Formats: sequence, structure tokens, C-alpha cells
Amino acid sequence: MTGDLGYGFDSIFYLPELGCTLAQLSKATRDTYSPRVIALKKMIEKIKEENCDENESLFLGE
Repeated sequence: MTGDLGYGFDSIFYLPELGCTLAQLSKATRDTYSPRVIALKKMIEKIKEENCDENESLFLGE
């Protein structure tokens, strides 16, 4: 387990392409690679796709 930044399991999520763990990255960089953030973005996109026709104004701020 390496790194003091982040929370939870960030210190064990190793990113081979960067050669470090999530807990060693700045918040901005960590958010790019965080499994939580990636999953949340995918969920938001899925909700938008499924509800666009019915609730288009909800996502467009109208």
C-alpha cells in the first residue's frame, strides 16, 4: 500500500501505465483514473441515453 492521498482503497489501486497507485496522484489526476469516477460517468451516460426522449429537459437544465 503506497500513497497518502485519496481514501479507501486508493493506496492499493496500482496503475501500471503511471507506475503508481491512485493514492499517489493529485485529486484531478486521480479522478481521471478512479474506478468510482469512471463508473459514475458511465452510469450518468446510461441514464441520459435511457431517459433522453422522456425527460430531455431534466438533463438540459430547462
